[in-house]
Amino acid sequence: MSQEIGQKSRTVPLWWAALAVTAISASMTTLSAPGTAYSQTRSQTGSQNSSKGLFNSIEMRRTGVHLLRKWNNVLRRAQGDRQVAVACDPKGTAPCHVRDWKAFLARTRAAKPLAQLRAVNRYINQWRYVDDRANYGKVDYWATPRQLFHSGGGDCEDYAIAKYMSLRAMGWPAEKLRIVVLQDQNLGIAHAVLAVQINGTFYILDNQIRAVVDHRRIRHYRPIYSMNERHWWFHRVRRSVADRS
Repeated sequence: MSQEIGQKSRTVPLWWAALAVTAISASMTTLSAPGTAYSQTRSQTGSQNSSKGLFNSIEMRRTGVHLLRKWNNVLRRAQGDRQVAVACDPKGTAPCHVRDWKAFLARTRAAKPLAQLRAVNRYINQWRYVDDRANYGKVDYWATPRQLFHSGGGDCEDYAIAKYMSLRAMGWPAEKLRIVVLQDQNLGIAHAVLAVQINGTFYILDNQIRAVVDHRRIRHYRPIYSMNERHWWFHRVRRSVADRS
């Protein structure tokens, strides 16, 4: 196994840790208590499908992705953004960020898959970290790529969403991509990243790690839930021998 990744370049607000654990609760109040209450949602979300998952978790695939309101809301807004022509003036007050992003995607599309991931990770990570309260006056807001660019930055889920939308625009299927909400056990805070599958291996695009790395190299991330446009997954951490003793 390769060396563990642990270096950090940015932090996210401490209040986000509590939000991430209950992020779905506005849509499905049972996720924050995945025991008995979680089992009561099976009739709504489809049959349970458990398997070895991201970051050595046990993951359970669900089909009720329509219940994830914030995720579906940002997908709808991103679709609307694609249908609106945005005027820009590179020398004036309307920067051409969306135009430049689309040109970047067109240039990168011909690259090999892993090279595409590295390029997208670098491109989106160039935007500065900005708290949702500072950007939108809200405790938690999921931004579209256009909003990220025009506000001058965003927080961790905004980076992950922009990377997801970038790869989708380049032709990657949704089934190969996942937004992952997790707990950073080094910093004791919640975080969000993009996981991308190539030849059966998930690679992580992260605003806190410059390199694109195999998820198995990152030992300090504890996944909570993940999603794409088709499914969502609930993650349960595997207990070590030490934990069981």
